[in-house]
Amino acid sequence: MASPQLQRLKQMLGVRPRVGFDLEAFREDFERFARYFPPPPSVEVHDAALGGVPARRLVPAGADPESCVLYLHGGGYISGSLDTHLEVMARLARASRSIVVGIDYRRAPEDPFPAALEDAVAAFRELTVASGGIRHRGLVGDSAGGGLALAMMAALRDAGETLPEAAVLFSPWVDLTLAGGSIQERLHLDRVLHPSILKRAVELYLAGADPRNPSASPLFGDLRGLPPTLVQVGTSEILFDDSRRLAAALESAGSPVELRIWDEMLHFWQFYATLLPEGDAAIEEAGVFLSERLGSK
Repeated sequence: MASPQLQRLKQMLGVRPRVGFDLEAFREDFERFARYFPPPPSVEVHDAALGGVPARRLVPAGADPESCVLYLHGGGYISGSLDTHLEVMARLARASRSIVVGIDYRRAPEDPFPAALEDAVAAFRELTVASGGIRHRGLVGDSAGGGLALAMMAALRDAGETLPEAAVLFSPWVDLTLAGGSIQERLHLDRVLHPSILKRAVELYLAGADPRNPSASPLFGDLRGLPPTLVQVGTSEILFDDSRRLAAALESAGSPVELRIWDEMLHFWQFYATLLPEGDAAIEEAGVFLSERLGSK
């Protein structure tokens, strides 16, 4: 049974508007809302750069200096930032007992596809050769960041380069054709996303590129040879079918995958971990998954 906190959060979020879209207001609302969720004091935060991309390095108390996790934030490729995801990254760092590095990859429409993918690949490439004793590397992405994480791993694999040892995807968006049946079937349940938002994000990000391009929609790509991946998704998400189809595709390709379906959870409910016990529990689950595969001490 879902917690009382979830019901209160759904009431607070209300229903996403179905008409009109102001990009700057959309971005500002996200940034403003995230200020209610500051990072815990037990995590050090340092500005950094990785592969020429602005980054933020989060080091929890007792972190294993040999383990590092790259975090790719969501926001439909058009919003979200290191500020909006600071608390989630900090909680994940504590749960995984690893250093977490988030990158401020380029966003559309200022820098459309494939700019975000180029930044993600460049950042992970540098992470694989970085000094400082890092030996184990993980990858986490939420929503659009989840799709970006998959596209990045496929690009690195095709180039014959090092892959992360484990990946976690929170409510990943992996099909920019918007073909998932849940987009309409679960619309009445979703308090975070609306098809009109997704459609506009696709237009701004792709700028005319083919939405079936596997580098944009990794669901349609070659998923062989990818590392163990944990996928978390809630039943109240219009993107539910993205996770369901992705897990089936990974399994069919022979890539290890665990699909965890959380009853009644919202899109990227981990973002609300301060308010939701289920959000905190999901991050803890992700942290255990990573620490076990990265050997975090």
